Amino acid sequence: MSKLQSLCCARWFDGERMRSGGRISWRAETIVSADEGGLPEMQGCLSLPDGWTVAPGLIDVQVNGGGGVMFNDMPTLEGAKRISVAHARTGTTGLLVTLITDNRQQMRSAMDGVRQAVSERVPGVLGVHLEGPFLEHSRRGIHQAELISQLTDEDVDRLVSIPFPCLLTLAPECVRTDQIRRLSDAGVLVFAGHTNASADQLQRAVREGGLCGVTHLFNAMSQLTPRSAGVVGAALLDASLWAGIILDGHHLSPESVAIAWRMRGSERMLLVSDAMAPVGTEQSEFLLQGVRIHVRNGRCEDDKGTLAGAAISLADAVRIGVNHYEIPLESALFAATAAPARLLGQYGRLGQLKAGAQADLVVFDQHLKVRGVLQRGEWCLPLAELNHV
Repeated sequence: MSKLQSLCCARWFDGERMRSGGRISWRAETIVSADEGGLPEMQGCLSLPDGWTVAPGLIDVQVNGGGGVMFNDMPTLEGAKRISVAHARTGTTGLLVTLITDNRQQMRSAMDGVRQAVSERVPGVLGVHLEGPFLEHSRRGIHQAELISQLTDEDVDRLVSIPFPCLLTLAPECVRTDQIRRLSDAGVLVFAGHTNASADQLQRAVREGGLCGVTHLFNAMSQLTPRSAGVVGAALLDASLWAGIILDGHHLSPESVAIAWRMRGSERMLLVSDAMAPVGTEQSEFLLQGVRIHVRNGRCEDDKGTLAGAAISLADAVRIGVNHYEIPLESALFAATAAPARLLGQYGRLGQLKAGAQADLVVFDQHLKVRGVLQRGEWCLPLAELNHV
């Protein structure tokens, strides 16, 4: 039988709320117990310094790349593995590998690669996020115009057969509502993004099609104006919609983020990294479908200054969310753990520190720097030498 291992800490987030003091124990891939109390002096427990925080492993539903790899360039089992390994060391123990707008062959390759990864239980790979190509040209951002295309019934047939979690970002005004309904009924998570839809069009897609969220709230979507609420206004009003949000210090102002949290609450806010290839490397530039992208202080942009994802991890988003956007740590951690686990229907197994959950956790120091990462009961980022009591 595998050895029981334990971690003692002064503060930990269990997926619902912050707790004071306790011991988290696991054996093999499973948490055996997570008990609250005064900081215990328990034999055989690895004791963390005061001011450090333990949280469930982070879950990111928008990861375009990492470890020097863009999934569009390597839409295979190996590409998914390399991206997952790079992010695991930053605290993200579960993710949706993301393919941005591309041709049908790349889409098929991506789905086959993720299918293999999920079948082989590659650590961290939970499913796929297809961001496009069924988008509105005027809101395409960095997505290549010549690759944007119309959603066909054959595309829908292929997507509804995916046997693992799939998030699809599309422009609802560019597809038929009955197509969205077929996708939703089959379990595909349909989000609006890169869209110029009116509030009425979005609401119809929600009401009649089952659309359930928006991708990177505020960015690449119709805005709130005096006589048109747009996707932004509709999403702010409808807190039942999931809302991905990029907290990198570049995509959004502090005021916009404060409005979103005040209007919607925390329940369905999702921190996402929108990570590109440089995460986990020292790269200062990379190619995105032939376009040179520069990395400057976590900001990715082309020569014209167009944003192209981000060079941050989800743990960076938590830290920036707390320090720059003044989001409470408990809310930021919820949006990076329990909320995405609930979206994917995996809350309980993931996104929580409790008996029976998968042994995924991340250790933050007092500055919210990641100091250790446990994934399926193994340290993929080992803790520095600490005292055993």
